[in-house]
Amino acid sequence: MKNISLLFIGSLLMTQLAMAAPGAHGPNGEHLDAPGTGSTVADVTPRTETFTENFELVARLYSTELSVLVDDYNTNAPVLNATLELEVGDLKGTAVFHEDAGDYAFDDPAMLELLQKPGDHELIFTLTTPTQNDLLLATLESNGAATEHVEHGHPHHDNHEHDGHGHIQELFHSPYAWLALVLGLGVLVLIVGRIRRAGSNPVSKKI
Repeated sequence: MKNISLLFIGSLLMTQLAMAAPGAHGPNGEHLDAPGTGSTVADVTPRTETFTENFELVARLYSTELSVLVDDYNTNAPVLNATLELEVGDLKGTAVFHEDAGDYAFDDPAMLELLQKPGDHELIFTLTTPTQNDLLLATLESNGAATEHVEHGHPHHDNHEHDGHGHIQELFHSPYAWLALVLGLGVLVLIVGRIRRAGSNPVSKKI
């Protein structure tokens, strides 16, 4: 019984290690990796996010474009093929929608030059869909070091995760998770074995 208890405690400890392994997320979807530790590379790309009761928006400033992802706030489903306009300073522009990535890109040189200047920039987004029209306000803090946009993508936002598919995939790639699984199965085998032995042994009674 003592061995079973030790194995069970070990299984719980290894499960906790798996949840906090590199690349894991917290309960609210936030990254647990500390910047600059291990092989983690801090993301210095200027970014901002905002939301209304209908939509949420994340914008990242690269050297060649301002890339924007828009989701439905209630379902976290990507908002695709909408019209997204941006007003910053005296400049206005309409985004180009990328079908392959599901993001909206502002690539006007004058707008990018303004946004890449160090400081805070007030952004006014106007989103128009076939059924809704919304205004989203955000502030982009630019450090003047926009990076190259190598790959497009439409991931879930860091702090507004609705499903656990990403967490499950991370656990599958963690050796700690597999070790915890093996320990858990070992505990189960021991328990089943003890139950079977107890059932097969005759019960002796004193007369």
